[in-house]
Amino acid sequence: MSTFPSLEWFREFTEVLEDDPEFRQSMRHFDGSIRLEVGDQTIWMKIYRGRVIEVLDQEAEFGTTFTISGPSEEWERLLTADHNPFGEQQTLGKLVFSGNVLESTRLIDGINALVDCLRLQAGSDIVIASGGGE
Repeated sequence: MSTFPSLEWFREFTEVLEDDPEFRQSMRHFDGSIRLEVGDQTIWMKIYRGRVIEVLDQEAEFGTTFTISGPSEEWERLLTADHNPFGEQQTLGKLVFSGNVLESTRLIDGINALVDCLRLQAGSDIVIASGGGE
């Protein structure tokens, strides 16, 4: 089993997204990238027409459409809480959107599907690296 938030973990995670009709439907008109900053770890995902076509552990040269960032403790809470705390974490500024916030707002259903898939992939036996990286 790979460790969250490693590149290997997120590459496995793309298979969960591939199987999620809500994610694919909600992101079907998106041609861009999402950067997730989990503590000091960066994961960059290129999404085209509802499919993740590339995952890197650094931002690509041509940038990011938008970023969701926060301390590793908040990502751990997102993945392991009994209820989904994503909305609360945004409201309280614990997970922060930056970049093209208008685009992220347009894609909120797809982002929520991504979060649901993150929680599904995490399950009860997730291994989380301390400090956000391996």
